[in-house]
Amino acid sequence: MRDRITCFDKECSKVADHIYLGGDAVARNREILRQNGITHILNCVGNYCPEYFKSDFVYKTLWLKDSPTEDITSILYDVFDYFEDVREHGGRVFVHCCQGVSRSTSLVIAYLMWRKGQSFEDAFKLVKSARGIANPTWKRVHADPLSPKSLVRMYRMAPHSEYDPLHLVPKILSEPSPSALDSRGAFIIRIFSSIFVWIGKNCEPEMARDAKAAAYQVVRYEGAQGPIVTVEEGKESSQFWEALSNAPNTLKNTVKVHEDQADLTIKIDDPGKRKVKSYDADFELFLQAIRGGIVPPFSLSIGGHETHIPARESDWNILSSKSISGVMKNSRAVMCRVYSDSALMKETDRERETEHTKIR
Repeated sequence: MRDRITCFDKECSKVADHIYLGGDAVARNREILRQNGITHILNCVGNYCPEYFKSDFVYKTLWLKDSPTEDITSILYDVFDYFEDVREHGGRVFVHCCQGVSRSTSLVIAYLMWRKGQSFEDAFKLVKSARGIANPTWKRVHADPLSPKSLVRMYRMAPHSEYDPLHLVPKILSEPSPSALDSRGAFIIRIFSSIFVWIGKNCEPEMARDAKAAAYQVVRYEGAQGPIVTVEEGKESSQFWEALSNAPNTLKNTVKVHEDQADLTIKIDDPGKRKVKSYDADFELFLQAIRGGIVPPFSLSIGGHETHIPARESDWNILSSKSISGVMKNSRAVMCRVYSDSALMKETDRERETEHTKIR
């Protein structure tokens, strides 16, 4: 296997007209990138590889670990947004991890499954034909369809990584129920054909904004048809609680609640006091970041360690705003259900124009 990896070391493998795969050796080679017409780069391993040529290419960075336990489902829709943005602008994105074997190929396979409606086997075969050493770690993730058959799904907004604490992503909860709600956060709940964005009483505006954007990703990539309804803690309708409590896979007569959720026997009429202990670390990380906190140092493949640096504004947020505009073209009415605040809509338009200027 090592010899095969060496053979592909300098290969910039074309998977589609706008998607190329490879490893760090290509990522640090400006000449190879230019020869292949690369305009954008998705670096999947920010803790190992820096953004080598920031003045020459448009970068996005993820912080994925090479482990089957790594949660890639939460960042898939952001990645799809990026790939689609590149395609729509006639660009080419180079997707890389350290060797172009696992992390990068997993993301591209998932994208092809959505974009082409392919099975995992067909998408994997296509990627394998382009890059013979492709060996995705997260096969179990691809086994689940991107358009879930389950009647209820619940996501909580949380930082993608401690190295990018302002990049908030929707992390799916294995046991959707009212007891999983936390007054500090924002949650997306898909029940049957309806999508709710539940905003906790103590939720920061930045998190609420990103939750609404993520709800649009659910509409776009999961094919959800129902309206998006924003629900503020303390102002929930009885229909909301009934739908969440009685939906399949959630609360029925009895609920299995995690030990760290045992203190959530809080009445519905007691807003602002819902708290799930297992979320504490994520909330502390996010709050420290928006207050000007420091991200931890990380090693770089070029040698040495980057020193502690201030938390940086995530540029993934602007991309999510552009994705909203794409869905809005197909459903203007639904857009108004979520963004009733006209000032927020204007902010989205300004961000979209700024990003468009940067890319062009």
